[in-house]
Amino acid sequence: MSQGFQHPLFGDLFATDHQTAEYNPQLAKQLLAESGYKGEPITYRAHNNYYPNELTIAQYNLENLRAIGFNINFSVVDNPNDPSPDRMMQDLSNTAYFAFPAALLANNCPNGTYNTKTNPKSGMWQNDEFDRLCDVLNKSTDRAEVKKAFTRALDIIENEDPGMIVLHQNAILYGKRSNIEWAPSAMFAMDFTPGHFAIKN
Repeated sequence: MSQGFQHPLFGDLFATDHQTAEYNPQLAKQLLAESGYKGEPITYRAHNNYYPNELTIAQYNLENLRAIGFNINFSVVDNPNDPSPDRMMQDLSNTAYFAFPAALLANNCPNGTYNTKTNPKSGMWQNDEFDRLCDVLNKSTDRAEVKKAFTRALDIIENEDPGMIVLHQNAILYGKRSNIEWAPSAMFAMDFTPGHFAIKN
């Protein structure tokens, strides 16, 4: 499992002290019992493998959630991300389009796709302190301040007021001929610009 919702490509901004929630079904059962949950159905819809192994992973998660005590109403549909009123859980993937934390958290920040306060039609989560930290990530040029804000933002969205659970990072594999001089970047972009790509004679 990755160290939370972040990438090593962030360099000195990587939140090395960030801890994600542990896998502990017994503690989860205890916390669920203490929460006052009465077995109300929780809607969980998934694609049929829109993401790699999505349905397999969704079924595994489904059985884990049911074993803990959640009543999950699971279905496989064409558009599980449709912002209908009963949507409660969904699978998603996200990446950083440039090597800075704001790029990764943008969808959860104000005006992002998943922020319910500024995007009530399709949003899924919102936290006022997190929103203020997004402002720091978007505007500050002080790297120490950015790292502090990013570390705190991760703790909120993954631990204190969970808006997501990071399950895994996909492996990205490339193949090339031996006479091609090119190295992949840490992001999805395939850079074939001058200076990054050449063919040897």
